[in-house]
Amino acid sequence: MNRLQELVSAPNGINRYEVNFIRIDSYRNREMQGAFYSPYYKKSAPFSSELEFLKLLNQWMDSKEIPQSTTRLRKFSKRTNNRRSREESPVKHPSQDPRELLTTSGEWNLQEQPEGSTTFIVQVSMRQNSTWQGTLQRTDTNQVRPFQSTLELLLLMTSALEGALSSPWDDEPSADSGAPCH
Repeated sequence: MNRLQELVSAPNGINRYEVNFIRIDSYRNREMQGAFYSPYYKKSAPFSSELEFLKLLNQWMDSKEIPQSTTRLRKFSKRTNNRRSREESPVKHPSQDPRELLTTSGEWNLQEQPEGSTTFIVQVSMRQNSTWQGTLQRTDTNQVRPFQSTLELLLLMTSALEGALSSPWDDEPSADSGAPCH
């Protein structure tokens, strides 16, 4: 059993439907390129920028409605004065089969990752105030960090990829140490 399978099938571990694996294959000029993987569907989709990654993950969560979004994203388009559309609840998103977002089939094997790639486990537990809250885990070190916003998620990923000296990953407990994250 490879490390990815261990993480997904661990007792008291990860709910395969709510977990997202992100592999960063390239980080050049501060631009992430990689793939998003769903262990539930055993499918992945590539992305070539942080914005593409965020849009893909947001569409994925919208399609599954897990976790449900508490707000509808705004767009630059013509406004309608239809008061009912603004008062509707709960937030409704375009219906889409989650599997349609993922283009490539097959299991991921962490033992056979491309050289120089880094894999993260992203669990978004809430989507409130038009941003995400959850945890980010590095699979190479098993370290887990909470994040309170989408920006903080990207900054944590960036600090891990850059190996910054003042990284939030330094001097912090790992997931298997039993100590709480701060």
